[in-house]
Amino acid sequence: MAYNLAVHAFDKLSGQELRLAELIMQGYTQKEIVEILKISDNTVRGYRKSLYSKLQIHSRKELFELAEMANKLE
Repeated sequence: MAYNLAVHAFDKLSGQELRLAELIMQGYTQKEIVEILKISDNTVRGYRKSLYSKLQIHSRKELFELAEMANKLE
């Protein structure tokens, strides 16, 4: 199950959620992400909540771990 989740986890994200995940993993702060995407702080929070929910994670650390696992399994 972990294998299947990791390999296909990012497939279920919308374009904005995927872009947010990329920015988070590139080390951008919340404020920087707001400026880059030109959306409100609350919208970024909503995307992050949806992103974490779809990936079944709860933190940045788990996002990095999942991405690393997916890269190793490809």
